[in-house]
Amino acid sequence: MKAIVVAAVIACVGLVAFAVLDLSAEAEPSWVERTLAFRLLEARIALHGVPGLPPSDTNETRSAQVYQQRCALCHGGIDGTTSSFARTLSPRPQQFLADRPRASIAIDAYIIKHGVRWTGMPAFRSMSDADAWRLASFVHRVRKDTVLDPLAGLRPFLAGVSVPDADSAAKWYHDNLGFTENGAAMVNGLRQVVVERGAYAIELLSTHDAHAVGFSKLGFYVDDLTPVLAALHARGVRIVRDLTTLKQFQIRFVLIQDSNGNVIQLFDRRA
Repeated sequence: MKAIVVAAVIACVGLVAFAVLDLSAEAEPSWVERTLAFRLLEARIALHGVPGLPPSDTNETRSAQVYQQRCALCHGGIDGTTSSFARTLSPRPQQFLADRPRASIAIDAYIIKHGVRWTGMPAFRSMSDADAWRLASFVHRVRKDTVLDPLAGLRPFLAGVSVPDADSAAKWYHDNLGFTENGAAMVNGLRQVVVERGAYAIELLSTHDAHAVGFSKLGFYVDDLTPVLAALHARGVRIVRDLTTLKQFQIRFVLIQDSNGNVIQLFDRRA
């Protein structure tokens, strides 16, 4: 009975909220709506990953053409003019050449490919992953007066864990947490097994040292390691392994240490 009363109260509060909330397209979304929607979008991308790999070229001419053809109507012209049509939509489409970018390049690439429900942003499913990345990069570069934090796209990717037996540990993560094995190798004579679930991975590394058992590193993806590495150098962060490319996996990485000596691995992906 108590649960029914609580549910009824929640329903009444919800009805009152919708009654007083301006749901017209003329109204600006509240801070709560914008923040909640963006956090849910970030969580979705963290779980499922971003579209494909960033291309090795930017193809500025093509990016500008695609922007003018597919984006300018809602997001403003490539010449810096704002869109009058955008004022009829809620939430208002960002004016990319007039507003500071709100999201990372990776998130923008995801939005271009998949759209955003309950907004006017459609999904461009026919657009290639490479063009989605080029277009997202273009709208970030085109604002010459905008200085972006190169770590804006930082997102969790993996954890490294030292264990007595990598294979038995991988079985535990599979049986109890639903991870699947995605490769194994010998690293300095010790067996390493990688397990994944969604966009998150765990590197399980066998060790004979009982004192070394436990978490050994954290890993994060970034949009582009080149400006990130420059920013870390400028901030005096200790780099323990400089930019390294693993062509077979289409990734680059660096290793850094925090103020307590914990290892953090930063990755980006390159085709």
